[in-house]
Amino acid sequence: MTDKTQFLALTKSFAKFGSGICLARLQLAIEHLSLDAYIETTKKLVITGTNGKGSVAKLTNQILCGAGKSTGLFTSPHFLEFNERFTVNGELVDYAELNHAAQNIVPTLNKIAATLNEEFGVFEFLYLVALTVFKHKKVELIIMEAGIGGRYDPIRLLKSRFAILTSVDLEHCDILGNTKELIAFDKIDGCEHGGKLVVGNIDEHLKSKVRAYAKLRDIQCYFNSDIQLNKQASAFNQYQVTLDDNAPFSITPKTFGKFAQENIKTAILMSEVFSKDVGFTISAEQYSDAINRFTNDGRLSLVCDAPKIFVDSAHTDESFNMLFDSIKQDFPQARIVVLAGISKGRDQTVLAARIAEVAEYCVVSKASFKGAEPTLLQDKLKNHGLAASQSDDLKQAVMEAKAYAQAHDAIVFVCGGLFFAGEVSAILLNKSNEDIYLY
Repeated sequence: MTDKTQFLALTKSFAKFGSGICLARLQLAIEHLSLDAYIETTKKLVITGTNGKGSVAKLTNQILCGAGKSTGLFTSPHFLEFNERFTVNGELVDYAELNHAAQNIVPTLNKIAATLNEEFGVFEFLYLVALTVFKHKKVELIIMEAGIGGRYDPIRLLKSRFAILTSVDLEHCDILGNTKELIAFDKIDGCEHGGKLVVGNIDEHLKSKVRAYAKLRDIQCYFNSDIQLNKQASAFNQYQVTLDDNAPFSITPKTFGKFAQENIKTAILMSEVFSKDVGFTISAEQYSDAINRFTNDGRLSLVCDAPKIFVDSAHTDESFNMLFDSIKQDFPQARIVVLAGISKGRDQTVLAARIAEVAEYCVVSKASFKGAEPTLLQDKLKNHGLAASQSDDLKQAVMEAKAYAQAHDAIVFVCGGLFFAGEVSAILLNKSNEDIYLY
């Protein structure tokens, strides 16, 4: 068996969720695996939020790596390859290292589980694998994306003085609460008392609630609205960035859209807060280089150039609105065809309305895992007067959207969730999709 096969077999042996709240058993595991002293003496940054966590985590990591910091990054989920979740100093951790860490961890977890009569969940296991690898690599800054929320998430045990809240929308309401305010408070608890919190794009009403809750916990808040990002008319996707009283500098990112703009502002602000606190400077050239080189699969990313095919993993009403606002803003004159699919149980009303606003044609299909029947979205699109076809065969749907775009000099936008975006990307790039549906 290869290291990848062994590692993924161990990963699959864990259930998606463990028994109840994980913090007590996970703290025991940290102590038994001798990770506690390493965590205590290492700087940490945690990222929470509804949308944009992975993108902001990866871009912040790239900026800080470019400024010379030794970083270990753990995010989830992955897009095409499972080990995308683990990087050290900007490089993917190979399966040999992951498997070695996992083999050493599992016996300890089994003993704790038997003693407590509780089960560890897969996210807890991968969290410990990441920490074990980071310790072995002597990483000086741990950057971790939360699983769900912050209050009872494994990231809470890092006691991080630095945290990001990227955005807040209604999600996991049975766990986090049924209002944006309650969800925000849960996520903020991922930040240690007396820490520093960078907040992304949230409305003014929620900002006031976040400030008040953060003040109770002696947390200093910074809002990404303080970063000025001005689009330049002279070039496509070029912006001028203004930081405080510093001279402005230009960036030309490879990522597109309003989400990308908000993520860039949040990552820059966190990098500024962290660097000033720790005592180093990030130059304009280092910011520009990191942002201009940054790519993020499945986040309005260009997968094919002839015809142009952009793939986005938007899956909530908020993210659909941001996506289609971005299409209208950045491609106002383009002819648009949309290839869409959505997960079972998701409401399709907003998606259908937004597709009808920008597209002249839509192809509807479904991912092979948890995909909703294409006819459901097709019927809603027809109610909006939009020409739409459907196919249960995703490969055939990809070919149809591509052929339409070639015949009509159009751009294809793919949307409908992570699984759908991943499977479409695998088809277009002629890559395996065997890892896409692993947790």
